[in-house]
Amino acid sequence: MRKSTEELRSKILKGAEKVLYEKGYQQMSFSLISQAASVPRGNLNYHFKTKEEIVMAIIDARKSRSIEMLNGWAQEFDSPHDRLIRFTKMSLHDRKKVARYGCPMGTLSNELGKYAPKLGKYARSHFEIFRKWLVGEFTNYCSGDPETLAAQMLISVQGASLLAHVYDDPSTIDGNFEAICAWLLTLESK
Repeated sequence: MRKSTEELRSKILKGAEKVLYEKGYQQMSFSLISQAASVPRGNLNYHFKTKEEIVMAIIDARKSRSIEMLNGWAQEFDSPHDRLIRFTKMSLHDRKKVARYGCPMGTLSNELGKYAPKLGKYARSHFEIFRKWLVGEFTNYCSGDPETLAAQMLISVQGASLLAHVYDDPSTIDGNFEAICAWLLTLESK
């Protein structure tokens, strides 16, 4: 793909991701994406034939960014404890947006599970990246069952995101971060 074509596709995906996050799958349309990306609709149709194609491309882009981020943490932080804390801090960064629109991964998976089950299964693969990473980190961190601990961490982070959204209260995420930090210290280190 030529550079200008790649840049245009990237611009479309950025606009589409904003629309998907703020409006949801049901309300996402080519017109809204065209407007958000500031590109003519014909350019949109050239790169993506269906709304499903766009959503899959957004999920793929998110997965790539997540893998890159997790690999970066492996270089940046020496201990599983520090990497687990960093994982929890993800939601602190955009807590106001999370309170307004929900967790980008969680709300998308929830909506797709209802209205586009095949895409919902595809979106689950993004959660799997985090789940598998958490299992690895807990395996190296403590003697508890890493599968259970990874699930507990995901439940806690997603639950806090959901409640922050339901109550439009970003401080819910702050409180959950503090609780997870305390919980991690109670686990028996290896």
